[in-house]
Amino acid sequence: MKMENTAALYLDGEFLNGDLLKISVVADGFDEGVLGTAFKLDYPEAQVAFLKYEPGEFLESGGDPFYLVKDAGDRLVFGQTLRRDDQFPDGGGRVVDFYFQILEERDLSFEFVEGVVSKLDSLRQDLDAVEFRGETFVRDDTEELVEISNDISGLEISESTTVSGFGNYMTWVALAVLVASFGLFISKSSQKKSTKTYVNFK
Repeated sequence: MKMENTAALYLDGEFLNGDLLKISVVADGFDEGVLGTAFKLDYPEAQVAFLKYEPGEFLESGGDPFYLVKDAGDRLVFGQTLRRDDQFPDGGGRVVDFYFQILEERDLSFEFVEGVVSKLDSLRQDLDAVEFRGETFVRDDTEELVEISNDISGLEISESTTVSGFGNYMTWVALAVLVASFGLFISKSSQKKSTKTYVNFK
């Protein structure tokens, strides 16, 4: 679970209907308002198949977020951002739920590769010192989910970026902030085999 006094995104899991696995990305410990999040999440493609995503309540509590989800076969690329005129929540809550079909049930490991958490500010757009924490899940003999490791990736958010006059831009520019944050993620993932992209304009 979350490290004390550290803002974090971590994973919770739940087995559903025998062959389904629900993985929740959870935010915790944020004492500044969050504009959006973006990350890559590696998953064991030989053991599970990605089915769908559902929004969590964390950013939904602040307004009407924009989502982009891309499935690269063994890696999910996720981005979520509020609009400039929305309210930016702090504290924590579920960011997103991912659903997978279990193909081969062994230890199921999920790992964050890169990540960013952004806020709306005239000078800085990235929050620093956020832990992105992967997890390995296995079901025990009682059909309950057991978290058998707490793999802290040790990722640190990128250096703060200066954006002159950001506060004066139109709402669509605020949306572009997060898209730019994970643009590099998408370009790298595009080198993989066939991908599926899910965009929700809500």
